[in-house]
Amino acid sequence: MVFLPPYSPELQPVERVWPLVDAAVANGQVETEEELWARVEARCAYLICRPNRA
Repeated sequence: MVFLPPYSPELQPVERVWPLVDAAVANGQVETEEELWARVEARCAYLICRPNRA
């Protein structure tokens, strides 16, 4: 077991992705969890196609 500090974004690369995804999905309402994941998936696909966006 390896104990990590309480806040260690450098050890979790996904932490750098959340602000890019959050901006696209937080400004709307969703009715279902599936709709939320569809928005997250669409945003990730957008970011993959435009690597300079990040």
